Amino acid sequence: MSRIYDALQKAEQKHAGGDPIHSLAPASSPTLDNLLDDSEPLNHVTEAAAEVPRSPEPRTYSAQNEARVVSWKPSSEMVFVEDHSADVLVTEEIRRLRSRLYHLRDKKPFKSIMISSALPGEGKTFLAANLAHVLARRRGHRVLLIDADLRKPGAHAVLGAPQNPGLSEYLRGEHDEAAVIQTGSIDGLSFIPGGSLAQDPSELLANGGMRKLMEYAARLYDWIVVDSSPVIPTSDGTVLARFCDAVLLVVKAASTSFDAGQIAKAELKDHHVLGVVLNQVLEYSENTYAYHAYGSVARSAPTSIPLRREEE
Repeated sequence: MSRIYDALQKAEQKHAGGDPIHSLAPASSPTLDNLLDDSEPLNHVTEAAAEVPRSPEPRTYSAQNEARVVSWKPSSEMVFVEDHSADVLVTEEIRRLRSRLYHLRDKKPFKSIMISSALPGEGKTFLAANLAHVLARRRGHRVLLIDADLRKPGAHAVLGAPQNPGLSEYLRGEHDEAAVIQTGSIDGLSFIPGGSLAQDPSELLANGGMRKLMEYAARLYDWIVVDSSPVIPTSDGTVLARFCDAVLLVVKAASTSFDAGQIAKAELKDHHVLGVVLNQVLEYSENTYAYHAYGSVARSAPTSIPLRREEE
């Protein structure tokens, strides 16, 4: 027993003297509490995660943010601006046209509408501007009116808006979307004027820029109303119709011939023609002459739209 005791004593003395083998061991061995205490590793992970850059948020498109604000002075052709009895009737009838468009859109979705006519002077610009306005009067709706009649732009005169820069400058690559889109005094309505007169409107409309613009606008707006050139004198309207979801054709009572109407219809036969608006029907009533338009959309019953009232 004494020998065993002596051997244990010698081993303990060697350990206390700093045995080379034991000198490689850590100064303190990990305890159970040390192993369970993960606060430090977690703190490091949290700090590292905070330093990782976040992915950029998806861009939120805003019609108001993408447009420049200008001064508009709408003309008397904007029937919703002035409170005249005849204008109120016009407002109600164009609202009825709006209701029909919503009804048709429920059946077959569409967003962009091209307004055209067989010949010049049939009232397409008047209808385009006022239809865009009444569509914008729906709370929360964003509407873009585009003057795509590059030969004779006129929508800017109806709105009382600057003509430049406009669509022709955009299609030539001189300005981007934000530079040509305007907003003015009408809530919810944005506008792209025609810009400077184009020498090659058909080529400009077909160069790919119009498709890009319509795709851009479709992300921003609930409705896009496009005023085009007449379809018989030029090919601009048929080119433009390729980029629009639907078409409304305007004809002038006692002016547009039956043959002209049929030719215009044939020119647009490959596109989604919603119907026809018959404009400026003269009606005599109570010592006044009232100009009426009759709208017939997709076989709907025609309704009268008083446009102006003049003394006999």
